[in-house]
Amino acid sequence: MLLKPGRGGLRNRSVTPIGRIDASQARTIAEEQTNSLEEGLKQASQPGSALSILLQDDFHAVTAYGPLPSDVVTMVANVDINVDALKGCVDHITGYACVWSRNVCYVWNFARRTAALPTCYSFPCPLSNTNSVLVNTLAPLPLACLISHFSNTSNSTRREPGLLLVSPTGELRAWDSLSLALSGVDKFATIQIQLQDAELVRCLQPLTSCPGSFILATSHTRLFRISISPGMSGRPTVISSLMSRSTTWGTKLGSLIRWGQAYDPKAGIVALAVSPPLEGDTSMGGGEAWALEVTGNLQRWKLNFSSGSERFVWEKEINAIILESLGWTPEVDILTMTERIEFTLLDLKVTYTRDLAVLISYIDSSQVDQAQSSVQPRSYAIVILEVLSSSSLPVVSHTVKAKHREYPDPRPETAPSLSLPNGGPAAFIVFPERVVCLSLSEGTDFEEIVSLSSQANNRIIGNGAAPLAIRAIQDKSDKPPTLKFITTSSGILEIELNPVELEKLGTSVVEEQIARDTYRLKTQLEQAVFFGDNTANPVEFNLQADLIGDLSTAAEQLSKEVLSSSAAHLPPIVDLRVQLADRIARLQLLIRFINLTGMLNKVPKPGKRRLLSDLELLAATNALWLHHNNKINALSHSGRRSRTVLSEVIMTYMNSLGQNSDEDMIRSFFRNHASAIVQILVNVQAKLKTTLSNKSNKLHTRSSQLMEANEILLTVFNAAITIRQTHNKTFDLKDDTSTECWTSTLNLLDILQSHCEATLEILQQRAREFGPAMDDDPGRFGADSASLLMDDDDDSNGGSSDKSKWLHHTLKDQLTELVEKSLAMMKERSSFTESTLGTNHPEAKSLQERYLRLRPQLIFGLVKVKRQARAITLAEEQRDFRTLVELCHSLAPSETKQKERVYISRYKEEFAFQLYQWYVEHGRYHELLSQDPVYAPLITSFLDRMQYGKVSWIHDLAIDRFDHASQVLLKEAESEKNLADQKIMLSLGKLCQVAQIDDGEHLDSEKVLQDIELVDDRLDILQAQLKLSDLCQSILESQPQYSLLSVDQQVDILRQHLAPNLVDRPAFGQLFDRYVRQIIAGDALRIEDLIEFYGLKANLDEQVEDFVIALDVFSRAKDLVPGRAQLALKSVWRRIYIHEDWQALKKSSNLSDQDLITCLKSTALYHVLSSSIDPNDSGKVGQPISSPNESFFDPTVSLNDDLAIRFPDHSLSELEQLSKDYQFENRKLQEAIESGGVWEYYGEIVRLIRESDSLSDGGVGDVTMMSE
Repeated sequence: MLLKPGRGGLRNRSVTPIGRIDASQARTIAEEQTNSLEEGLKQASQPGSALSILLQDDFHAVTAYGPLPSDVVTMVANVDINVDALKGCVDHITGYACVWSRNVCYVWNFARRTAALPTCYSFPCPLSNTNSVLVNTLAPLPLACLISHFSNTSNSTRREPGLLLVSPTGELRAWDSLSLALSGVDKFATIQIQLQDAELVRCLQPLTSCPGSFILATSHTRLFRISISPGMSGRPTVISSLMSRSTTWGTKLGSLIRWGQAYDPKAGIVALAVSPPLEGDTSMGGGEAWALEVTGNLQRWKLNFSSGSERFVWEKEINAIILESLGWTPEVDILTMTERIEFTLLDLKVTYTRDLAVLISYIDSSQVDQAQSSVQPRSYAIVILEVLSSSSLPVVSHTVKAKHREYPDPRPETAPSLSLPNGGPAAFIVFPERVVCLSLSEGTDFEEIVSLSSQANNRIIGNGAAPLAIRAIQDKSDKPPTLKFITTSSGILEIELNPVELEKLGTSVVEEQIARDTYRLKTQLEQAVFFGDNTANPVEFNLQADLIGDLSTAAEQLSKEVLSSSAAHLPPIVDLRVQLADRIARLQLLIRFINLTGMLNKVPKPGKRRLLSDLELLAATNALWLHHNNKINALSHSGRRSRTVLSEVIMTYMNSLGQNSDEDMIRSFFRNHASAIVQILVNVQAKLKTTLSNKSNKLHTRSSQLMEANEILLTVFNAAITIRQTHNKTFDLKDDTSTECWTSTLNLLDILQSHCEATLEILQQRAREFGPAMDDDPGRFGADSASLLMDDDDDSNGGSSDKSKWLHHTLKDQLTELVEKSLAMMKERSSFTESTLGTNHPEAKSLQERYLRLRPQLIFGLVKVKRQARAITLAEEQRDFRTLVELCHSLAPSETKQKERVYISRYKEEFAFQLYQWYVEHGRYHELLSQDPVYAPLITSFLDRMQYGKVSWIHDLAIDRFDHASQVLLKEAESEKNLADQKIMLSLGKLCQVAQIDDGEHLDSEKVLQDIELVDDRLDILQAQLKLSDLCQSILESQPQYSLLSVDQQVDILRQHLAPNLVDRPAFGQLFDRYVRQIIAGDALRIEDLIEFYGLKANLDEQVEDFVIALDVFSRAKDLVPGRAQLALKSVWRRIYIHEDWQALKKSSNLSDQDLITCLKSTALYHVLSSSIDPNDSGKVGQPISSPNESFFDPTVSLNDDLAIRFPDHSLSELEQLSKDYQFENRKLQEAIESGGVWEYYGEIVRLIRESDSLSDGGVGDVTMMSE
């Protein structure tokens, strides 16, 4: 049975699918519809039965042609194929095949296809009459050939062939008929070929155009002609004659040299080839014979069949031209080529163009990795020699190099051979474990490899192809080229090539070549997917390590074809359940095959994701069909309508594609449109939205439609996610976030969210309409929606029916699943965008925000439908600890405490911190601080990290962490506005400082004193603020109806009493008002503001000491910025200098010295300097002093920089007004210096202070000094 060119290259045979269906639900049906390959191998020889296809694509097909006879199977079972030699051949002329060992030869009719196994004939083999180890090891077997009694071109009646056996040492046995093996196996003719010393028979070649004639070649390069004809009493007549050639000194010398030599089984002639006579041409007589010597000599002979004679034509050496054909270039001489390339002549055949095809193996040292072992794989080539041209020497036409390389096989009788069916252009190089298929046509790049899978137990021991018939017109045979080969474990297999592919020329266009290579890869994947799923298949399916082409593209193309049911080799299964399960199994086999061949790393991550997505879509389609099939079965049994939400949506979709309405469009969709599952989900959601928005629809209608829509969505997602979890490791996509999953695209996220919201809304509507009865036990109904056959009035009785309750509970279950899927897919999408775009990308941020926003909403939605337990579990799974905290506090108090302990123990900080944050936000500080002591480290870590200083110091005291408590309290005091609270914090901070002193540390140590001094300074500054607060309070309380005064009125009163001097400085007046408002509110002033306020006051009478307080605050403030500190210091001293009317003092008359001294001592300058200068040590000062000339405001100060930083809440215009007031004070100071003599008085006051011990404190009673 032949394959003929047709659509797709090779015509499909009528065969039973050999693929098994892996899915459990389809196993029984699949076994009924398919036969196993084992049965196919057994029945391959039955008449009329189709051949079991083992492999098929556009390039070639391999079939199980027939089994081996039981005698042959037994013989093979009793030998070690790795040690013992076996050989076989398949004779297309006679229709018989034979297999022989050292002792016996079995022959049977392989072409007759009967129900029973064919008759097997057994013949004894002639043995070698030598004890040579080389002969018995390297050439242990005789030569065998069937004796045809008719020409391959004759139309004479065929009769049973005979058998010819020749031992290596020349004993010949011939049987006239194979049937003699049954009754007269000893009726054979035998002769001894007249061999020379140490001469062995190497080759045996039948002359197909002359029945009963053979050529025999020896290791001494001699040829014998054997003629066999019928004889008397059943024994044939055998004649042997040496084919003579003219004797020369060279031939004589060769005979003398070989005399006395030992046997050499590898010497002499390695191959014989016969060119039959040209059809219709009688001039050639018997055609030509060719003998190829191992040394590289080629003999040519003319044959004459009518006279039985032959004529030697010539002998030529072809090594040089073969070397040149393997890679010679003008730059490389022949000697260099000889050193670089080592080659061996293996076989010889005649082509249909009457050229010679020489099979060689070679090693090119320039292409060999010298670091490898000494045994190197050999390359193979077929060199085409033109021998009929006018030139007397053979010429290389072209060379066909095989890409495949093979290691030498050390086992006996394993040399590669060449077979040319009908003379080509198809060529087969037969190895022990594989066959390499090539095209001899020049410029083609056809190469296919068929390997046996169990090579340790199975090997090729013989082959045969249709013989050559030379035609007058050089046309090729119209029959597809085939090769039959005998295997030790799998019977006779047949390879058939597509002749169209043999003629396709190669291309130099890179894109075209890549496309061809990728298509070839796809066919190899097809072979494995559709023919490699059964372990009984003897053909090996593999990908070469150095494969060319785009494997990812090839795999994706095949995957898409399986997804759409357009793959050429998909078995025609009618049952849609089985057909879908079969397609799923094919896609699983595809990735498993790529994995087993070690080529998965050649498929990039996006390609793997697309392959897995196809499998997921197909699994989803299968699950959806099973769901739909069950539902329509239930509906049809109940007599209800058969139209469902899914069927309506699919019909709409198929109509939009313009599908033929005559066919079952629902089944057509599931068979051919699995890739449209997402679009179906989009259409389902659109239909649902329309149904829910139509308020005329009854609640039960909207509920049932929603339930169906949810079923469709969840069926798809559950199937896809299940198959992904099962196979993501196989696809090398476990934990992968760099590729996009189709289940988490934005449109599907929106659909999931929409279904969640719609389901929750419907459930709440039903709860409002039917009340708590909906939460009762749903009764006898299970979880199959096909059982929900509700009448229109099932909801009209208040929802009391079991069906209505079941619907309600089903919607709750669906909401739970929808929430789970929605959260999982959002998380999946967020991981993908963060991995590919980065966490700071707007899309990644948007998705993460969406996830964090919807997560608690979706989980609390379950609480609303009384699925609190699942909500808690889901919060655990999503690690949403804030939601988990809130869910815990919705439970009973005892259960809340128990769960808090469990979660803290399980999740540690992740849960504990959210719990403590919840305590803080809800003001439940007591619960936070009264936790079990075992949780103290967690609370400490939380409070330290979150910087809840107002609470953490209490915890610090509880765990005796006084140092940290002190730090926290002092830091909190800095930001505390309320004076009373600030004072408490500073006081507690000081106490903590004292409490933290170790036993070995003294209170008066320098470090402790420094730390305490810092706190004391801050307390003194705070006391200065409290003094102002008390002053303001006393002034206000002295006013009538004080409690009725507004804040503005209070501010006005305080300015009149404390700062009447700011009338001519309006900007400072406004600044004063701001400070007064803060003091009234009980808020603390910043240090600079406090200094400013003390300096701005009028400081009359006893308040003149407030200037000293201002300087004291300045000296105690350790964190003032240097530049701004000078601005504050200058401002205080400038206002001290301009506090008095120095000009009035200078103009006064009739003052005694004592009166003058009394006036000077009443000035603010005297009071300040007396507190700043130590009278007992003229070199020591107590407060910072700025002389009159150093106290000017710098007019170059930038408004936008220095003043803006000092007064950050002032506008530019306000800053300008402040600058004017500063300038006003500068003028006043300048007047005091120039016309008031302030420098003189300054010096006098300093002298008075330093001589205060010799001066009297008394003064003139009525002498006063005019203040400003």
